[in-house]
Amino acid sequence: KAAPPKTPLAVEETKAPKPIEGPAKAKAGEGQDTKIAMPNGDTVQAKYEVRELADVRGSNRVTASGTFKDLVASGEYPKGLQPRNYTTNPDEQAKVLRFASKMEPAYWISKHPDGTSGPPIITEDGTVLAGNGRHMGLEMARKLGTLDKYKEALLKQVAEFGIDPQDAANMKEPVLYRVVSMSPDSAAAVNLARATNIAPTQMQGVAETAASLSHLIPGDVQDQLKLGPDTTFSQAVT
Repeated sequence: KAAPPKTPLAVEETKAPKPIEGPAKAKAGEGQDTKIAMPNGDTVQAKYEVRELADVRGSNRVTASGTFKDLVASGEYPKGLQPRNYTTNPDEQAKVLRFASKMEPAYWISKHPDGTSGPPIITEDGTVLAGNGRHMGLEMARKLGTLDKYKEALLKQVAEFGIDPQDAANMKEPVLYRVVSMSPDSAAAVNLARATNIAPTQMQGVAETAASLSHLIPGDVQDQLKLGPDTTFSQAVT
């Protein structure tokens, strides 16, 4: 009698091991993490990043003719972030023109700890919170023909900020920024913008200074001081 055919041994199916995933690749132009020092001693987390100059908006824009367009009035920039009026203040306009004409790249390209110097501070959607004058200075440099000096210096130093130099070289007008994760309409953004305008290194007019510092005065200050119609200053503070 013929032997029954042998049943082949079952072969256990083996699956290829999943590849080990490395760290997520940074998007083009993204660099190291950093921290921004605030006047009260706190810090705000940020990241260095290179973006096209045209993709970022300040409170005003330098036009092709060299005039200043008010983006707050046009609804392109949030209200309450910028106490300085670049559209009508000749001193502020002269500051922007001075930045562009002298073009000292080290003023923009540095690891300065706070918001009063170094790369402007922007939100992820490209709204300038601190450094509007510096951002407009680069827009003015475009008109005056000095922006290439900035780009040349940036390409030499950008790797120090953890950014691939090729990412910057691929851009038409690369600019180094510090990017914070907050909405431009948030209280955090307003506080950061106001705090960075209390810098001892730059003078403001009386109106601008009052606008910057007004948030430090509580709304019920009169009740707290128990002020009456005949209260003297010495009585209020003692």
